[in-house]
Amino acid sequence: MRPLKVAVIGLGRFGRALVESLTAGGAEVLAIDSDMQNVEAVKDTAAYAVRMDATDATALKGQGLAEVDIAVVAIGSDFESLVLTVQELLSLGTPRIYARAMSPTHRRVLDKLGIDGVISPQEEAAQRFAYTLVRPGLVDFLRLTDEYQIAEIEAPAGLIGRALADLDLVRRHRVNVVTIRRSQGGRTEVIGVPTASTTIVEGDILIVAGSPTDVYRLIDEHP
Repeated sequence: MRPLKVAVIGLGRFGRALVESLTAGGAEVLAIDSDMQNVEAVKDTAAYAVRMDATDATALKGQGLAEVDIAVVAIGSDFESLVLTVQELLSLGTPRIYARAMSPTHRRVLDKLGIDGVISPQEEAAQRFAYTLVRPGLVDFLRLTDEYQIAEIEAPAGLIGRALADLDLVRRHRVNVVTIRRSQGGRTEVIGVPTASTTIVEGDILIVAGSPTDVYRLIDEHP
């Protein structure tokens, strides 16, 4: 299965955090900003980092924005540029488009453009906090669509000591383990591409991809 291709446009604090989380979750990220300093900040994290004016339709097309699976417009300081970028992406036919709203007025404008979703960071943070409170074992998550999320979960006890091939989580739970963060002896190791023989150990944090329902079922069925 090929990695999800996501473009993140706007590399402020929110955009950079998004690039890091998506990359950790196994996505192939194209990071874009008009400020070279912001581009430099993510060049070692993203698959591709490009300085460009995202309101330029020719530049967007040249970078393959029509071919990515998802584009997230996270421009926070210039709402006019954000709207123009969204309009250009719509014209290019980008399959899924999400944009960041900094106020209720921004949300109303973006909703009228007919994009796939509007992100309100404050609301998302509250939602993540609520979910982690009521769902033990869920460390954090990034909801990309209603049907797809990347989540960090504590390795359920029922999975510890077993290899991924034996667990067969894709077939049994429709959940894919894309990365494992392992802390042992005061050191943290990231298993970027787990293999079929990778064995889950106590304390592992699993970065998984799947629908929210399937991820939560995995947690609940292997307490």
